[in-house]
Amino acid sequence: MTVTNLDENKICNITMSRIGGAQINSITDPQDDREVTCANLFFSLLDTLLAEHDWNWAMWEKTLTRDLDVDALRGFERAFRLPGDLIAGPFDVEGDGQQANKGDYVILGAHVHASYKSVKVLYRRRPPVNIWPPFFVSLFVAAFAGQLCIPERDSVSMADKFTEEAFGPPSLLRRGGLMGMAMKIDAQSKPTKTLFKNGDPFTATRY
Repeated sequence: MTVTNLDENKICNITMSRIGGAQINSITDPQDDREVTCANLFFSLLDTLLAEHDWNWAMWEKTLTRDLDVDALRGFERAFRLPGDLIAGPFDVEGDGQQANKGDYVILGAHVHASYKSVKVLYRRRPPVNIWPPFFVSLFVAAFAGQLCIPERDSVSMADKFTEEAFGPPSLLRRGGLMGMAMKIDAQSKPTKTLFKNGDPFTATRY
């Protein structure tokens, strides 16, 4: 996995440079209206892009922590808190070292309720910016530029130009442009090695 020196603020300023906008100091600790706008658009767009495709690079496995402050429901013995960085899933669940059957747990709100002593899940997360692959950085910058052009440059034509660069023409339903290229590259990457024993979680039924 490639690690870079990129962070949210650097991505924002790279995008500002593309549209001829003003540089910012921080969107993780915004101090003015421009930074607040950038922060709101940045994180909303990121979650949307991560949810729009089954990105191999954003898949993750995690052993859940039992939540002692929440009573287990549906007759189960324990409640386990889902990851705070979860964007989509869980796509598969393991209990006590074995792949769990659907009837052996239930997902309600922010918890997995089960009688297992330990629970591990496969899910799509919001990865830190410094491990984004280059193809996703390019896609995000173009898409982010499309969103920033109106509040920063008051230009619908610029917004349309960058949006088409990111996603292709409207007829491609957001599957063209850099998005289409990123999806193809991601599909060629090696999927996350899964702990689950029965089948491929990327093609399994999702629930």
